[in-house]
Amino acid sequence: MTFAQHKLSQHGHAVYADARGYRPALDMHKQIRAKNIVTSSTNVEMVTADLGESSFQKLDFTSWLPFAAKDYIISPNPEDYVLVPVIAMPTDLPNRNGVGFPLKELAKWRPDDGMLAYQTFKGKPVHIEHDNQDYTKAVGVIVDTSLVPFVGYGGGLLWKLLLLLAIDRSKDPVYAGKVLSGDINSYSMGAWVESYSCGYCGSSASHNCGHINLRRPSDFYVLNNRLVFRSVHSIKGFECSIVADPAYVTAISDKLMSL
Repeated sequence: MTFAQHKLSQHGHAVYADARGYRPALDMHKQIRAKNIVTSSTNVEMVTADLGESSFQKLDFTSWLPFAAKDYIISPNPEDYVLVPVIAMPTDLPNRNGVGFPLKELAKWRPDDGMLAYQTFKGKPVHIEHDNQDYTKAVGVIVDTSLVPFVGYGGGLLWKLLLLLAIDRSKDPVYAGKVLSGDINSYSMGAWVESYSCGYCGSSASHNCGHINLRRPSDFYVLNNRLVFRSVHSIKGFECSIVADPAYVTAISDKLMSL
């Protein structure tokens, strides 16, 4: 699915931004047996297994996975999962749907959730092709999130939102196997956003700046050698999906991992 869906609800607009995994997936079962990963009732620690980011070296999802598993109808056993880290999006740059996620919005505190906006993806379900109306159809869960700078790009102004997905091999062995083998490496996050502004001039979408118009399906074009696109505000993650074709074509994975 390579589009941004703008569906108004009590949460705001639903926006989908597609991406790719950035590291190979890990098989949790094999990694635990090889003692590359150590698990306990409270955390998962990467001993020699590599997820590419220091923030993913110690995870707490074993403490809450049994509770999430009951609602999502997925396995409570960490060994049943394949882990894959995904670059959900680069900050401030529009995807090919013409939607950009500002760093200041991803790093904004959400009082109702008691966490930063980018952290709201943690614990949300993983679906297939955004079939997300029923969370019992989940094939996994987002076990952690991280916001880290792009090194060597953008003069230190660009960051990347990373999501660590856990795909349940016992519920969907076909998709889990394809993720582990690398045959599938395309993902897409889903988020609620409350409003938009113009990425060209900064005006709120509620004002007619002449560059963007929410009555159109999207706004994405070049004006005076600059991109016109929609910046989103008040972000709350609600899912991530395995998809056929990503919108952020530069975010490519090179490694997979499973537990």
